[in-house]
Amino acid sequence: MNSIVNFKPWVTNGGVSAKEYRNSYSNMWKYNPDVYSTYYEEDKNLKLNKNVCCTAYFNGKIQKQDFTEGFYIDVYKLIYCPETIRERYKVENLDYNKALILDPLAYKNIANYQQFDLRLERGASMLTFIPKYTIKASPLIPQNIIPIVKKIAIARPLFYTGCVKSLIIIFSENSYGNNYEEFDDYNDIMSIDMAKSLGKIEKVEENDDFEWVEYGKSNKKYYPVLWMQFKTWKANHTIITLTKCHYPIFTCVKLIDIDDRRLDCGLENMQPNYDITYTLMLGSIVDK
Repeated sequence: MNSIVNFKPWVTNGGVSAKEYRNSYSNMWKYNPDVYSTYYEEDKNLKLNKNVCCTAYFNGKIQKQDFTEGFYIDVYKLIYCPETIRERYKVENLDYNKALILDPLAYKNIANYQQFDLRLERGASMLTFIPKYTIKASPLIPQNIIPIVKKIAIARPLFYTGCVKSLIIIFSENSYGNNYEEFDDYNDIMSIDMAKSLGKIEKVEENDDFEWVEYGKSNKKYYPVLWMQFKTWKANHTIITLTKCHYPIFTCVKLIDIDDRRLDCGLENMQPNYDITYTLMLGSIVDK
């Protein structure tokens, strides 16, 4: 079984969506199907706010998470909106194990979306202001426990307007920071060739579904660990085993680009935004 090293959400410049408080920033750090949606405006065809920084810190724990405790809107749409969804996405040709996030860490071994424990949709609070997500001014990082990260799991939703397409994950083993400009060196890395120009490369992988570049450690305060990109909308989650273990106390996930599906949903006048299900650090913890 894959253990999830718990990283607690800290600060982001992404905000949360203007209408649905359910799409909390904390969702992207939990193993469940709830989605984090960055802030957007309606009735304004604005550009995507690229290179959003999402930070989190190690809180000394292993995450104990029931994947089915969240509301899974992709499964909901397949069950209750079948005609619209099937016509638009030709779902009869989908490999559901690739396209849907059906417990890929194998806590319950859900084989088909019809077996998913779909709960009633929670009501979404309607907001009348631009929400900002901030928590503690300084994160409380334990001094007597070391996180060991061996794998990284990444997932995005299927039937959303701004499913994240490319991202880069940055680690620090001794620092944390909320000055987003410190991560500007990793802006706009939108192709594998651009990704190969960063840092010391440990491994490069490409297949029909994904491509990614793994980096080695450096002497920088913050260093890139993994750049990855989804190559098809039909594959929406992956687990990447790292060549070497890392011991981060802080991470910044920079969201770079999206698969823009606003037209599919009849929402082309809405500002594009990012939708991501989770980024999880898998491994273990040990005492110093």
